[in-house]
Amino acid sequence: MIDFITGVTAAKYKGEIRTSGKMIKSAYKMFFYTSLLMVMHSFDHFVEMNFKPNLLNVIVGDEGVETVNQFKFLAALAFLLIVRELKSIDENWNFIFGWSFINHASVIYDKVINIITLIKSKK
Repeated sequence: MIDFITGVTAAKYKGEIRTSGKMIKSAYKMFFYTSLLMVMHSFDHFVEMNFKPNLLNVIVGDEGVETVNQFKFLAALAFLLIVRELKSIDENWNFIFGWSFINHASVIYDKVINIITLIKSKK
């Protein structure tokens, strides 16, 4: 929803005309994301219920069984979708306000790493 709002605002600043076609594209995207998340949830449930530890143990060993049982495709997909949406929000924000959260975070991260390196070198 935030991506939609910043997108509409950025379009206003760009002088683009808002059309129903663009609105439908946003609705399709929301439907697609929701459907994809539901499919991944079902797949995670299927894996949990049908991949028995004894069968997996033969194929991947004890550690592999534990890894497969703990890994959730839904969580991985949700993470990727969140990153994609945050990038889109940041692009819109950058166009509207002229600065980027991601660029600022990168600068702050570099400064923190430099400070840590400096502190370690003085020990």
